[in-house]
Amino acid sequence: KIDAIGAVTIHSANKIKAARTAYDALSDAQKQYVENYNALTDAESKIADLYIEAAKANHKAIYEATGKYISGLGTPSVGSVGGEWMVIDLVRAGYPCPEGYYENVVEYVKANINANEQLHRAKSTDNSRVILALTAAGYDVTDVDGHNLLMGLTDMSYVKKQGINGPIWALIAFDCYGYAIPENPNAADQVTREKLIAYILEKQFEDGGWALSGTKADPDITGMAIQSLAPYYNTNAEVKAAVDKALDCLSAL
Repeated sequence: KIDAIGAVTIHSANKIKAARTAYDALSDAQKQYVENYNALTDAESKIADLYIEAAKANHKAIYEATGKYISGLGTPSVGSVGGEWMVIDLVRAGYPCPEGYYENVVEYVKANINANEQLHRAKSTDNSRVILALTAAGYDVTDVDGHNLLMGLTDMSYVKKQGINGPIWALIAFDCYGYAIPENPNAADQVTREKLIAYILEKQFEDGGWALSGTKADPDITGMAIQSLAPYYNTNAEVKAAVDKALDCLSAL
């Protein structure tokens, strides 16, 4: 495990930790046979120095340069690329919501929303993503050209069409402003926070993470799942255990 550390970079922490854990588990007699122990201590020292150097970076300048770049990209569209994430980035960083974005949302809603207040026939994340952006920008998500975007996330059978992605982002959307989940008399299975949490926990893999498909975790969906469960970490023991396991998984990934 010490040999496996190789050249030390700021991303070597897991290999160094694994080597240290393995070494510390040895008996004193066994430790005498470890001839490359100095390589481990050197690696620990080097990564500590790398962390110190990283902390000295001019984060404010990086932050401002990124904000300036994004704000210069023009009016966001409605979509996962060049749309809502751009709006959230800017308004959370203190920039105004780009002029014309809300009008784009209204036109998008007019063109795409159905009788169930859903913006896409299968992707509930369209509703969730727009809810997040409008909330961040200070708009009323319950009245967008007369439509309540929260209502589109009230049927579990619809939200689950996207697999784990749907429930994760529905929960994040409802919790981004503590929204009450509307009652939907036409829902095949009324959405509740408890059902969304239960579904997410049910889909956790043995390795501690989540993925859109397969049986091995990927960092993208695992990070999203952790984010969705975070508000319940201190009040729900089952969530806490799942998140702790997921954090170990994400760190390893």
